[in-house]
Amino acid sequence: MKPLVRYFSKKNADAFVDRGEVLFRALSYFRDYEDEGVRADEHEGTLIHLPSEGLSITNVSTKETIALPHRFEATAKEEEIFVYCMSTEISSDIAHRFDAEVAVEIFDPLKFISLVRSKLSLRRRLRAEKLVHHQVRYYEWDEAPIVDWALPERIAMRKPKSFEWQKEYRFAVPVGDAFRVENVSLKLRAPGDLRLRRAMLHPELLLKLGSLSKICQVHKLK
Repeated sequence: MKPLVRYFSKKNADAFVDRGEVLFRALSYFRDYEDEGVRADEHEGTLIHLPSEGLSITNVSTKETIALPHRFEATAKEEEIFVYCMSTEISSDIAHRFDAEVAVEIFDPLKFISLVRSKLSLRRRLRAEKLVHHQVRYYEWDEAPIVDWALPERIAMRKPKSFEWQKEYRFAVPVGDAFRVENVSLKLRAPGDLRLRRAMLHPELLLKLGSLSKICQVHKLK
């Protein structure tokens, strides 16, 4: 398995290395984050399907098929799925976009994953046994969603192709039945219909894994 990388300010890097502080945030946080699309993704937690020729809809009564300019959206329970985002590359370009001072490289990712899983298992409201972690799959909106629209854990691990530069490796864990099949909201959204930012606090989860100094290396970038 490749090493995992996390980009930080110097202060936050110290907290990560010395105390193993790992802050999981709800998917809704990244949807509403405001940084001109660096970390922010208006469609976080949502799988989108928008064919270039339009969305094909069939009238079950008349059997007539028409193409709509709308897009199909399947949205997971954004406030009940917590994620932690890392990368698989040490890159000056990624660091610059994140305005990061250091990159912390985890050269024993299996140990790190074990520590994360162990700490999650102590949180009763979380389904630690449902933890998923792997590289994010980046997709184009015209790709057919096949069955992924009904699988919240897959929705949580997918992002639009425009974020591919992040080379993201993501951890995702649900509260309750947030990963249950078809536990999603479905909608046809018209062109120009943007999702509004919600005025509420976004849930977060802080784990303290203990010192990670023996399994990581700090790379100064500035």
